[in-house]
Amino acid sequence: MVDLDPTAPLRSMDDIAACWKLIQQPDTDNVFTVMEADRNPYFNMVELDANGYAHYSKQASVPVVRRQDAPKVWSMNASVYAYRRAHLMRDGRVVGDRTRIVEMPPERSRDIDGPLDFAFIEFLVREGHATLPEMSR
Repeated sequence: MVDLDPTAPLRSMDDIAACWKLIQQPDTDNVFTVMEADRNPYFNMVELDANGYAHYSKQASVPVVRRQDAPKVWSMNASVYAYRRAHLMRDGRVVGDRTRIVEMPPERSRDIDGPLDFAFIEFLVREGHATLPEMSR
């Protein structure tokens, strides 16, 4: 099964094809698209403990003093999800033990959740930073 959320108009046929290719591998239960995260839980994301003190959300094996040195993390971009039917019926989790990702560039990883998102996508298209694929027109 392939889920193409209508709120992600900038994905390309290549993004869909890359997910489809990965889901065909026997050791893969599901695939989804991502972009490199602009925030990193090893560097600039914190959680509060029971006493109200802030601590990094994740601890790296060595101290991280620059974001560029932190382990790479990705944000799910809600563009393409592909599932094997058996996995979906048995488990249904988006992130499981045999999940793979397809990385998309940030300019195509925009999701429309409100008027500001829609305006930003219009800006990207108008200024030539992104194009609407044929399937979205």
